[in-house]
Amino acid sequence: MRQDPNCWLLIERDEMIIELVGIVASTKNRTELGEALCSLLETTRAEPGCLSCLMYQNWSDTNVLYIESRWATL
Repeated sequence: MRQDPNCWLLIERDEMIIELVGIVASTKNRTELGEALCSLLETTRAEPGCLSCLMYQNWSDTNVLYIESRWATL
């Protein structure tokens, strides 16, 4: 643990890899692509070292989808 100079709390910083992938879909294929990506989330979460895997949709452009995965470092 170390003390953050901008905060009075002690924080523990674990190292991890954060992967963020943005995909722009056509309006026509957005739903189909979203469903296909969603079906991969559980498989990814089951991979060794995966801490989390989430899918987001951009509010200002609903054709933009993001997959964020967090991985433990080796």
